[in-house]
Amino acid sequence: MNQLNTDAAAIDAAGSDKPAVLAKLLQHGAEGEESLTRITGWPVEVTRHALLQLIVAGKVRCLRSGGGLRYGLRDAPLGERRR
Repeated sequence: MNQLNTDAAAIDAAGSDKPAVLAKLLQHGAEGEESLTRITGWPVEVTRHALLQLIVAGKVRCLRSGGGLRYGLRDAPLGERRR
């Protein structure tokens, strides 16, 4: 299991709400919906709902990239992954 999967499981098990879990994961860098769904293990509808909550709150932005959408924190460049 990679570091993002481990982080997601630990955060979610701690009782955090879904948007907070995604915000924590996106600190590592921008990701697509498919990646976020795979990392968290949530159904795609749950991932989309949490992303929408973050977008409406102004914490996350999305950008078309390579034929898909990538989501990243507002204060981070979308083209770079943080390590």
